[in-house]
Amino acid sequence: MLLEAFCNRPLIFIVTAIGRQSITCAAVELVTLVPPSGQTCGEYLDPYITSAGGYLTNFDATSGCEFCPFATTDQFLESNFNISYADRWRNLGMLFALSLFNVSLLSFYFEIVELTMVSRLLPFTVSRTYFVSVLAAF
Repeated sequence: MLLEAFCNRPLIFIVTAIGRQSITCAAVELVTLVPPSGQTCGEYLDPYITSAGGYLTNFDATSGCEFCPFATTDQFLESNFNISYADRWRNLGMLFALSLFNVSLLSFYFEIVELTMVSRLLPFTVSRTYFVSVLAAF
């Protein structure tokens, strides 16, 4: 679960921007079903909609049920990307912690490289300074 938050960090901002919005399916996205005889679309699909989500466009119809699998953006993001709107602040905190860690590691790396470069150049710098001071004394 923790790794998924790091892998999906670009989606964190999308979740915050589009979370908790209702979805209206286009006609090509609707699933057409035929309920058992004697039942309406609502009676037939109500248990499924309650557990899985989605909505019906023609709740009282007895044939040609038009079902959209997602009613909200939260249902879409949860089922396709395993991202929940409720976790947005946790995910943002992990993104901040990861960014801070990366900047700290990069700063430490640059400091080590700089110290290594200075220590390699130090004998040259000292000897050159000494040489210039010796020449100035003459």
